[in-house]
Amino acid sequence: MDLKEAIDRGQVFFITGAGASFDSGLVEPKEAIAGTCAKLLPSFATADIENGAVATAKNAKTRFEAAISIQPELFYSILYDCTRNDSCLAMWRCLKKEEWGKLDYSPRPNINHLFIVKYSFENNLPVFTMNFDPMFEEAAELLHIPFKVYTHRDNLPPDDGYLHICKLHGDISEEITTQTICTTIDSISRRN
Repeated sequence: MDLKEAIDRGQVFFITGAGASFDSGLVEPKEAIAGTCAKLLPSFATADIENGAVATAKNAKTRFEAAISIQPELFYSILYDCTRNDSCLAMWRCLKKEEWGKLDYSPRPNINHLFIVKYSFENNLPVFTMNFDPMFEEAAELLHIPFKVYTHRDNLPPDDGYLHICKLHGDISEEITTQTICTTIDSISRRN
């Protein structure tokens, strides 16, 4: 059986990661890291103007580019290990719907979210996602599909007429902490 045939038979379920939401207008991990650097580590993002040191400016730019190019989980692991404070995760609040108006942007579910939600609901299959953004929930609302969100703390119920969205790395509808979302290597390894 090929993939198209399996899809036509409703025998495929989806596990998604960050790539599913890139076309939705959400802040990408690299942008969240850049925002975190600018807020918590300003010397990474700016030159030492007071000293007027060109070398410092080049070094700051190099450090900043290095920081935003690493895997987000590694970046936040290092930052959390240094601070031991959940406030280093604050940039992820930009994924919360109630923050969108304050930030003057309006992400929308893309065709991936809409297809996966519709297909999964029609075939009574859960959606598994490593994303903690609300794009699958938004897609379900747009399509008038009843849904429930689950995290690592929940057990999936039997078929109950809802689309089950399983957030493997947590859900931002709660307070954003290392206990509610997985943004560090340690938090991911504890759950997986």
